[in-house]
Amino acid sequence: MDAIENMITRMNEQAISEREALKKERLAEIDMAFIQEQTHINNEHEALLQKQIKEIEKKYKQQRDRQQVTFRQAALHEKQRVLTKFFKDAVDEMNHWPKEDMQKFSEHLLEKIELATPLTIQVGELSRDGLTAEWVEEMNHLYNKQMTLLDELLPKQAGFILHDNGIQYNFVFENLVKELQTHMGVELAKRLFD
Repeated sequence: MDAIENMITRMNEQAISEREALKKERLAEIDMAFIQEQTHINNEHEALLQKQIKEIEKKYKQQRDRQQVTFRQAALHEKQRVLTKFFKDAVDEMNHWPKEDMQKFSEHLLEKIELATPLTIQVGELSRDGLTAEWVEEMNHLYNKQMTLLDELLPKQAGFILHDNGIQYNFVFENLVKELQTHMGVELAKRLFD
Protein backbone atom coordinates (compact mmCIF):
# COMPACT_ATOMS: atom_id res chain seq x y z
CA MET A 1 0.00 0.00 0.00
CA ASP A 2 2.78 2.24 0.61
CA ALA A 3 3.83 1.84 -2.95
CA ILE A 4 0.37 2.79 -4.16
CA GLU A 5 0.29 5.78 -1.86
CA ASN A 6 3.77 6.76 -2.99
CA MET A 7 2.65 6.42 -6.55
CA ILE A 8 -0.47 8.48 -5.90
CA THR A 9 1.58 11.05 -4.04
CA ARG A 10 4.10 11.21 -6.89
CA MET A 11 1.28 11.42 -9.41
CA ASN A 12 -0.32 14.20 -7.34
CA GLU A 13 3.02 16.00 -7.06
CA GLN A 14 3.63 15.56 -10.77
CA ALA A 15 0.10 16.81 -11.52
CA ILE A 16 0.63 19.78 -9.21
CA SER A 17 3.99 20.45 -10.85
CA GLU A 18 2.50 20.17 -14.34
CA ARG A 19 -0.42 22.38 -13.31
CA GLU A 20 2.00 24.97 -11.89
CA ALA A 21 4.14 24.79 -15.05
CA LEU A 22 1.01 25.09 -17.23
CA LYS A 23 -0.26 27.91 -15.03
CA LYS A 24 3.11 29.73 -15.28
CA GLU A 25 3.21 29.15 -19.00
CA ARG A 26 -0.36 30.38 -19.45
CA LEU A 27 0.29 33.42 -17.19
CA ALA A 28 3.45 34.15 -19.17
CA GLU A 29 1.42 33.98 -22.42
CA ILE A 30 -1.23 36.27 -20.92
CA ASP A 31 1.45 38.66 -19.67
CA MET A 32 3.16 38.59 -23.08
CA ALA A 33 -0.15 39.21 -24.89
CA PHE A 34 -0.96 42.03 -22.45
CA ILE A 35 2.47 43.61 -22.92
CA GLN A 36 2.17 43.30 -26.71
CA GLU A 37 -1.34 44.80 -26.66
CA GLN A 38 -0.21 47.55 -24.31
CA THR A 39 2.82 48.28 -26.54
CA HIS A 40 0.54 48.32 -29.61
CA ILE A 41 -1.90 50.69 -27.86
CA ASN A 42 0.97 52.92 -26.70
CA ASN A 43 2.47 52.97 -30.22
CA GLU A 44 -0.92 53.86 -31.73
CA HIS A 45 -1.42 56.54 -29.08
CA GLU A 46 2.07 57.95 -29.73
CA ALA A 47 1.49 57.93 -33.50
CA LEU A 48 -1.86 59.68 -33.06
CA LEU A 49 -0.29 62.17 -30.66
CA GLN A 50 2.55 62.90 -33.14
CA LYS A 51 0.00 63.33 -35.95
CA GLN A 52 -2.02 65.77 -33.83
CA ILE A 53 1.14 67.66 -32.86
CA LYS A 54 2.13 67.97 -36.53
CA GLU A 55 -1.36 69.21 -37.42
CA ILE A 56 -1.25 71.75 -34.60
CA GLU A 57 2.24 72.87 -35.65
CA LYS A 58 1.07 73.15 -39.27
CA LYS A 59 -1.98 75.21 -38.26
CA TYR A 60 0.22 77.35 -36.01
CA LYS A 61 2.72 77.94 -38.82
CA GLN A 62 -0.08 78.80 -41.25
CA GLN A 63 -1.63 81.20 -38.76
CA ARG A 64 1.77 82.74 -37.97
CA ASP A 65 2.50 83.12 -41.69
CA ARG A 66 -0.91 84.75 -42.26
CA GLN A 67 -0.28 87.12 -39.37
CA GLN A 68 3.16 87.98 -40.73
CA VAL A 69 1.71 88.66 -44.18
CA THR A 70 -1.05 90.77 -42.61
CA PHE A 71 1.53 92.66 -40.55
CA ARG A 72 3.79 93.20 -43.58
CA GLN A 73 0.84 94.41 -45.64
CA ALA A 74 -0.25 96.77 -42.88
CA ALA A 75 3.31 98.05 -42.52
CA LEU A 76 3.59 98.46 -46.29
CA HIS A 77 0.28 100.34 -46.43
CA GLU A 78 1.42 102.59 -43.60
CA LYS A 79 4.75 103.24 -45.32
CA GLN A 80 2.92 104.00 -48.56
CA ARG A 81 0.57 106.33 -46.70
CA VAL A 82 3.52 108.14 -45.09
CA LEU A 83 5.34 108.44 -48.42
CA THR A 84 2.21 109.66 -50.20
CA LYS A 85 1.66 112.25 -47.47
CA PHE A 86 5.33 113.24 -47.63
CA PHE A 87 5.14 113.91 -51.38
CA LYS A 88 1.72 115.60 -51.08
CA ASP A 89 3.10 117.86 -48.34
CA ALA A 90 6.09 118.65 -50.58
CA VAL A 91 3.71 119.72 -53.38
CA ASP A 92 1.63 121.79 -50.95
CA GLU A 93 4.75 123.47 -49.62
CA MET A 94 6.06 124.21 -53.13
CA ASN A 95 2.65 125.55 -54.16
CA HIS A 96 2.84 128.06 -51.31
CA TRP A 97 6.46 129.13 -51.68
CA PRO A 98 7.17 132.81 -51.34
CA LYS A 99 7.65 134.68 -54.62
CA GLU A 100 11.46 134.71 -54.28
CA ASP A 101 11.74 130.93 -53.69
CA MET A 102 9.43 130.19 -56.60
CA GLN A 103 11.43 132.46 -58.90
CA LYS A 104 14.77 131.02 -57.79
CA PHE A 105 13.59 127.40 -58.29
CA SER A 106 12.04 128.20 -61.70
CA GLU A 107 15.19 130.07 -62.76
CA HIS A 108 17.26 127.02 -61.80
CA LEU A 109 15.05 124.88 -64.06
CA LEU A 110 15.30 127.34 -66.95
CA GLU A 111 19.08 127.61 -66.81
CA LYS A 112 19.35 123.86 -67.42
CA ILE A 113 17.21 123.98 -70.59
CA GLU A 114 19.24 124.50 -73.74
CA LEU A 115 16.43 125.55 -76.06
CA ALA A 116 17.14 128.60 -78.19
CA THR A 117 13.97 128.61 -80.27
CA PRO A 118 11.11 130.97 -79.45
CA LEU A 119 9.13 129.50 -76.57
CA THR A 120 5.89 130.31 -74.84
CA ILE A 121 5.59 129.89 -71.11
CA GLN A 122 2.30 129.13 -69.40
CA VAL A 123 2.39 129.58 -65.66
CA GLY A 124 0.23 128.02 -63.00
CA GLU A 125 -2.48 129.98 -61.26
CA LEU A 126 -0.60 129.61 -57.95
CA SER A 127 2.62 130.96 -59.52
CA ARG A 128 1.27 134.06 -61.26
CA ASP A 129 2.48 136.43 -58.54
CA GLY A 130 6.06 135.18 -58.85
CA LEU A 131 6.35 134.18 -62.50
CA THR A 132 5.30 137.48 -64.04
CA ALA A 133 5.95 139.06 -67.44
CA GLU A 134 8.79 141.07 -65.84
CA TRP A 135 10.36 137.87 -64.50
CA VAL A 136 10.05 136.23 -67.95
CA GLU A 137 11.81 139.24 -69.54
CA GLU A 138 14.56 139.06 -66.93
CA MET A 139 15.05 135.32 -67.68
CA ASN A 140 15.17 136.07 -71.43
CA HIS A 141 18.03 138.53 -70.86
CA LEU A 142 19.91 136.40 -68.32
CA TYR A 143 19.81 133.14 -70.26
CA ASN A 144 19.43 134.35 -73.85
CA LYS A 145 15.95 132.83 -74.16
CA GLN A 146 13.07 133.87 -76.37
CA MET A 147 10.08 133.25 -74.11
CA THR A 148 6.66 134.82 -74.31
CA LEU A 149 4.24 134.65 -71.37
CA LEU A 150 0.79 133.25 -72.19
CA ASP A 151 -2.22 134.91 -70.59
CA GLU A 152 -3.94 131.57 -70.01
CA LEU A 153 -3.11 130.16 -66.55
CA LEU A 154 -2.89 126.51 -65.47
CA PRO A 155 -5.79 126.23 -63.00
CA LYS A 156 -4.93 125.36 -59.39
CA GLN A 157 -1.29 124.64 -60.26
CA ALA A 158 2.11 126.06 -59.41
CA GLY A 159 5.06 125.98 -61.78
CA PHE A 160 4.99 126.35 -65.54
CA ILE A 161 4.89 124.63 -68.92
CA LEU A 162 7.20 125.61 -71.76
CA HIS A 163 5.72 125.22 -75.25
CA ASP A 164 8.24 124.66 -78.06
CA ASN A 165 6.62 124.10 -81.46
CA GLY A 166 4.08 121.58 -80.19
CA ILE A 167 6.39 120.01 -77.57
CA GLN A 168 5.59 120.69 -73.96
CA TYR A 169 8.18 120.76 -71.19
CA ASN A 170 6.16 120.32 -68.02
CA PHE A 171 7.55 121.99 -64.92
CA VAL A 172 4.31 122.03 -62.93
CA PHE A 173 5.45 121.40 -59.36
CA GLU A 174 2.94 118.62 -58.77
CA ASN A 175 4.20 116.76 -61.85
CA LEU A 176 7.84 117.31 -60.90
CA VAL A 177 7.19 115.79 -57.47
CA LYS A 178 5.25 112.86 -58.98
CA GLU A 179 8.17 112.15 -61.30
CA LEU A 180 10.56 112.39 -58.37
CA GLN A 181 8.29 110.04 -56.40
CA THR A 182 8.37 107.52 -59.25
CA HIS A 183 12.16 107.58 -59.50
CA MET A 184 13.15 108.04 -55.88
CA GLY A 185 10.22 106.57 -53.95
CA VAL A 186 11.88 103.21 -53.31
CA GLU A 187 15.20 104.77 -52.31
CA LEU A 188 13.47 107.25 -50.05
CA ALA A 189 11.41 104.47 -48.46
CA LYS A 190 14.61 102.55 -47.71
CA ARG A 191 16.16 105.61 -46.10
CA LEU A 192 13.07 106.38 -44.05
CA PHE A 193 12.05 102.89 -42.96
CA ASP A 194 15.19 100.75 -42.84
